[in-house]
Amino acid sequence: MDNLKEGFKLFFDLVRIPVIVFFLYVVYYICNRLFLHPYLFRRKYKKYPNVYVDPEYKLMMGEIDTYLKNQSQNKVFYCHRKEVAQIINKYDLSVSLEGIYTGLKVVSPQAMKEFFDLQPGKIDRQPETRGIGQVVPRGLMNIRATADFKEKRKQYLSLLSLNSSSKYLPYMLKTCDGMFQKIPENKYFECNIVLNCLTFSIFSSIVFGEDVQEYLSDPEVRYDYITETRETVQLSFREFFIKTVQSYIVQYYDIYGTILPFLNTYRIIEPFKTNQKNVTKLYQILEDICQRSSDPKSILKQCENLYDDLVMLMVAGTDTSSHVLCSLIYFLEKFQIKDKLREELKTKGLDKGIKLEDITSDKVQEVDYLNYVIKETMRMDSPTIDSFGYQAYEDINICGVPISKGTLVRPDFTSAHFSPDEWHSPMDFIPERFDPESEYFYKPSQDGKKEARSPYSWLTFSAGMRKCPGQSLAMLEIKILITYLIVNFDYEVDKDLIENDYVGFGLGSHFKLRMKLMKRV
Repeated sequence: MDNLKEGFKLFFDLVRIPVIVFFLYVVYYICNRLFLHPYLFRRKYKKYPNVYVDPEYKLMMGEIDTYLKNQSQNKVFYCHRKEVAQIINKYDLSVSLEGIYTGLKVVSPQAMKEFFDLQPGKIDRQPETRGIGQVVPRGLMNIRATADFKEKRKQYLSLLSLNSSSKYLPYMLKTCDGMFQKIPENKYFECNIVLNCLTFSIFSSIVFGEDVQEYLSDPEVRYDYITETRETVQLSFREFFIKTVQSYIVQYYDIYGTILPFLNTYRIIEPFKTNQKNVTKLYQILEDICQRSSDPKSILKQCENLYDDLVMLMVAGTDTSSHVLCSLIYFLEKFQIKDKLREELKTKGLDKGIKLEDITSDKVQEVDYLNYVIKETMRMDSPTIDSFGYQAYEDINICGVPISKGTLVRPDFTSAHFSPDEWHSPMDFIPERFDPESEYFYKPSQDGKKEARSPYSWLTFSAGMRKCPGQSLAMLEIKILITYLIVNFDYEVDKDLIENDYVGFGLGSHFKLRMKLMKRV
């Protein structure tokens, strides 16, 4: 017995110091991540006159605190950024603090130019390992710009070009007609749900092929999904896909994974363990769907080894398009320009009673005002308020500001879209900004000089080598779907939404587009 006691005493004497050292290291690591690093990062850049640093330091929260306050006041969480853009337009960079994550945002046109010029050698995509990046680790958006990346991007630019996208138009219209004709007239419904179903169906057809749509829409086809309460429920493919992706978006801000990243990386605790099981199941579902597809027009049959990119295409194409359509429908009503758009469509033969096959790509492309309205919608309420993250892979310099290797840096879309130096009355909805014959097309000027806006003043699809390869497809889809809606229906958006000046439908918004339809006869 004495020997056993001596053994335990010797063991504890041996491990005591390492345990104490480990405990102190964990305490230091947490304090550094939560308090010291954000404080030192802000202080470092305060000394540069061309870097904006928010005078209010919100410990452990940063901008997330403002997001929550906006939402509690029934405002879209990012509405404050439009006002901040009026302040920071005189700076080149601004310090970003979301939770405990620090970084720099690129603000001025000159800083934008230098930022994009440094790609891909010195600045490139930061691998996203906390949220959606875990779902698509080998996806186009998440890998360095190597030769393989450039070849893959070239392939997607070809597959998603305007000419290639036009072949999907009949299915877009058929699906749109099928969904909207079933909606009861003069009854309020949440249009954002319908639009999400619509764009999901369209993109799943484009990605996997039309021949698998009947299978995916079969109510008997259900998949086991593990909920946050560890229960197993039966979901359709669309429901399974959306819930899986959303769980990883929420996971991005998980406090435990933020403070101790290895908990997330190695899926040690919940929700990381369950989320990993669901994403494993998702890839099994994708494999099953791909084996059922034989449509030669599908992206699946024109590419190989791209499950990660299939998921990313579905996420980007479904969510961004449906959110833009929500904003577009809302602005057309709020600013009372539905009738003007209808008249412009009518001049190209796009009017009530038109057959689906007569709504063509050529016709909608000729409606200039439609293009102006969509671009202004994307400026006023971009579907994403930030790009995916980039990081400096070397010590760099932007506009005289030194940026250390490893620093997160990305363009600030909102400051570009609301800069008073680039846009006349940037807080107002003016589609004519994109009309080359309009006075609003040029930068504001005191002497009447016509000066073109910076190429970085409108960044909905980003810019440079990371510019969205699906831009042509997205624009065509939005034009076709809004044209169908406008010529076939009148609609009325919920009065409470119209009277609220802080509504937005970008990703993460809590707003629902409540509206009712009336067929035009």
